[in-house]
Amino acid sequence: EGASSRLLRRLAVAEQGRISGRLRQHVAVKRKETLLACWRLCLRLQAKARKRLQELEERLREAQALEDEEGGRGGDGAWREEELDLRSQLSSLQAEVAEERKQREKDGKAHQAWQKEMRATQEEAEQAIRDLMEELEESFHRRRQQPQ
Repeated sequence: EGASSRLLRRLAVAEQGRISGRLRQHVAVKRKETLLACWRLCLRLQAKARKRLQELEERLREAQALEDEEGGRGGDGAWREEELDLRSQLSSLQAEVAEERKQREKDGKAHQAWQKEMRATQEEAEQAIRDLMEELEESFHRRRQQPQ
């Protein structure tokens, strides 16, 4: 009876570990969904910034082409001012895109490390449950083989 209750306690602990593991897995799945949603949002923001950057570059090329056409005629100051403004916006957007890339890479690495840790924890819990089930089975068979 003592070995049986000990094994039942160990089985209860294993079951508690299994439940805890399932809960952690559920939390991990939800966190992954949230991270993927954030990742997709970052990709959309990056695409918008890239599109805006291309538009600004196109406007800058148009302004330079108009400036070249005008040549030595007056009005040069306004074009220079707009060009400086466009260049400023362009460099700002380029910096923003670069920062987004860095953040996305950092988030990706952190997520991979977290996933690896969660897989290891899950594998350990599953192995502990398998070991306990084997012990319980062995104890059950030994008990059945003992004369009553």
